[in-house]
Amino acid sequence: MDYGLGKIERNRLSDVLRGTKGSISVSQASGILGVSSSNAAKMLSLWAKKGWVTRIKRGFYIPVPIESRTADIPLEDAWPIAERLFAPCYIGGWSAAEYWDLTEQIFKTVLVLTTQKPRDRKPVIKGTSFLLRNMSEKDLFALQRVGFRQIGTAIRHARHIEELQQAAADIRSMAHNMMAQGVAPEQLTQFISTFNDLLTARVVELECKASGLPGMQLNGEMCWMALGSEGRFEQTLNTDQDNAIIFSLPEGMDADQVRAQLLPVAKRINETLALCGFPLCKGEIMASNPKWCLSLEEWKRTFSGWISGGSPEALLHASIFFDFRALYGAHHLAEDLRLWLERVASDNSRFLHLMAENALRNRPPLGVVRDFVVGKENTLDLKLNGITPFVDAARIFSLAAGVSQTNTIQRLRLSAAKMNLHESEIEAWINALLFIQVLRLRHHYESSSQGLSDDVLDNLIDPERLNELDRRILKEAFRQARKLQARLAMEYHL
Repeated sequence: MDYGLGKIERNRLSDVLRGTKGSISVSQASGILGVSSSNAAKMLSLWAKKGWVTRIKRGFYIPVPIESRTADIPLEDAWPIAERLFAPCYIGGWSAAEYWDLTEQIFKTVLVLTTQKPRDRKPVIKGTSFLLRNMSEKDLFALQRVGFRQIGTAIRHARHIEELQQAAADIRSMAHNMMAQGVAPEQLTQFISTFNDLLTARVVELECKASGLPGMQLNGEMCWMALGSEGRFEQTLNTDQDNAIIFSLPEGMDADQVRAQLLPVAKRINETLALCGFPLCKGEIMASNPKWCLSLEEWKRTFSGWISGGSPEALLHASIFFDFRALYGAHHLAEDLRLWLERVASDNSRFLHLMAENALRNRPPLGVVRDFVVGKENTLDLKLNGITPFVDAARIFSLAAGVSQTNTIQRLRLSAAKMNLHESEIEAWINALLFIQVLRLRHHYESSSQGLSDDVLDNLIDPERLNELDRRILKEAFRQARKLQARLAMEYHL
């Protein structure tokens, strides 16, 4: 690069950099310098040749950091660049959640919802991948009115149930918009889970304060845990509550005394969540159930009983509770329990064998004569027969490999090395899982569009109503589920 600039050019460049933020357009440079657009374009081109700016698109440049040895630099902040290049637009889905620190997940692609109709919907600019989705100006305005930042801010500052209910409604509205725009299922379910986490944590915080808990001995000694699909970051619009409490024993108190203080608070939390659109669990897998409000040592004893016993009920509980994740409070208690479980479960081959045997009872609905084995009204259950085989196998692999992650896709990828699973196998299973999830979310969206409320959405589809291509891909996805189960059977000699 040739860094040499004369005094006049240095002054002009300084004026332009001071007058712009993040990116520079020809029109901006023209206005700041008081020159014609053609002259401004020539100046920017000259500065680019000398390595002071770099071109990202015709007519758009970004400054090169002074310490950089090359003009070929990655985008440090893709957000303002996207807003300039694709305006009018909205940074959507997982990208917005990550930008506003609403999730610890890191995503490689920036989702942009725009009224433009670009030819290239997956441009790569300076090493950053963008995914462009076209939408109407009306829909874009609706998204901008109730955006990620607004929802997150509203939840964090909520004081009353009405505010929390509105935030819950906004989360569902945003999720519906994201489904309509074709957001990928992995990112959509992570978005729903992330914001539901934020909402739940606020409910727990408010109820604990209202109960006076922060002033008691229990302050800092309790953790609210998410279980099931929320624990796996895989919630959809139709989800009930699965939660629990883990606590440590303050000096001078036993577990029953602690429970007596926590259970009334837990009941109010469960009831408030129900008012926000999260139905009470019919199986009573909730923190307000004394069975699931336990000390760290009690949880260890409970888990040990399931692992050593291996009864059908124990295996069912393991499939729900072993997906636990800390959500609010003393996270270290849940982390201690996770580390203990990793060690104990991975050392118990008999328990893993029973888990695998139980998982293999739920076979993918592939027919011998017909493509699919269907049930009542010619339907099959995408969740039970499609998603669950992947979730169950990933859980078993992660327990055997000592993987602490609870998300199904992460479990599969992180277990691969220890379980001697080939990367191509893993990716085929993940793609199959994601396709089934696409069909499931599409079914939810179509049902909602017909006026059904979220609490009555189901996972039953008639495969004959799918187009020919979707039927073929679904059949292949079920074949991948069968291959995954075959690998599980081989691992545990079943």
